[in-house]
Amino acid sequence: MYTLIIGKPPFETNNVKETYKRIKMGNYSFPENAVINEPAKDLIQSILVLDPLKRPKLDEILKHDFFNIGISIPKTMQQSTLACPPSLNYIRQCIPNTGPNGIVTNYVRKQRPQTETPSTEYDLGHNQDGNRPYTSNGVQEIKGGLFSSNMSDVSVKKWIDYSSKYGLGYILSDGHIGVYFNDSTKIIYKPNGANFIYIERNAAEKTEIITPHVFSEEFPKDLNKKVILLQHFKAYLLEENKNTPIERKESENIDEKHYVYVKKWMKTKHAILFRLSNRIVQVSFLDQTEIILSSETKIVTYMDKKGQLSTYPLNTALDSTNYEMTKRLKYTKQILMHMLTAKSHSSGGQQPSNITSSTVKHS
Repeated sequence: MYTLIIGKPPFETNNVKETYKRIKMGNYSFPENAVINEPAKDLIQSILVLDPLKRPKLDEILKHDFFNIGISIPKTMQQSTLACPPSLNYIRQCIPNTGPNGIVTNYVRKQRPQTETPSTEYDLGHNQDGNRPYTSNGVQEIKGGLFSSNMSDVSVKKWIDYSSKYGLGYILSDGHIGVYFNDSTKIIYKPNGANFIYIERNAAEKTEIITPHVFSEEFPKDLNKKVILLQHFKAYLLEENKNTPIERKESENIDEKHYVYVKKWMKTKHAILFRLSNRIVQVSFLDQTEIILSSETKIVTYMDKKGQLSTYPLNTALDSTNYEMTKRLKYTKQILMHMLTAKSHSSGGQQPSNITSSTVKHS
């Protein structure tokens, strides 16, 4: 219980003997910046007492205030929670008084510092963002809404950043679901389809190896875990996306020649950038504004805070009188310059002066 809430075991040290010494002495504490309410702290303290006879019985634990503060604990959970934490919508069904960041507002004395990075104990490598809401377990809340599905160019509609463990999952405006894994491999497929596309990079030739696979047939064993994660990301994203219209083609199978996927992505202090295989650069800012650059049409599309779209020729967009658009376009240019610089230096090039290493994660 302590580990689930705090993010690390109560007695853990770098030395096994010291850890056992702390266990025998009951020597532990709650970090000053920990987000933990009083009922939870009281229950943990009552359980972690040295004398076993003074610890509460199971039925006493269940009657504790921690389990009786208006929370409806579900009997079962969605299978997708094995890979992705439950969404805020799901949490709010169990906890009516949940705040915007997934925390029970009536019982928390102070919020988690927004720059804090949660501890993880998993085997795969979470982008943290100082201005984004987080669920109570530290996972970034799913972000919605790029351009409407009637746009001619395919773009990212929704995504979930779970790169602390696995990678970035997303839904495109044409209905395809993709995952950009932490090892830079990628999967893209059509929900309910029979096949999927796996993409990996040939480092020596600097080319991408694209391989189609069928779910019902045997595929390489090293893809098993990624296919399972794909299914979990799918369940999570479709649950979040069920009320959002998505373009869907008649065939549910992915076209092996015509599909779009995220080739690169980067997150900064103010935005997340996607570079797609259809030569689109999409930048979604934390204030709900968005920029799309199309290399094919040479057009800049800007969506303001009210959801209004406007377009500008790419070669003259920076001369526009729309200050809010040009400000974001200049920022987009800085991010792209950073990506190009990092790509041209094996050790990762210099970053623009206002995009520091503490605010950028390059995936």
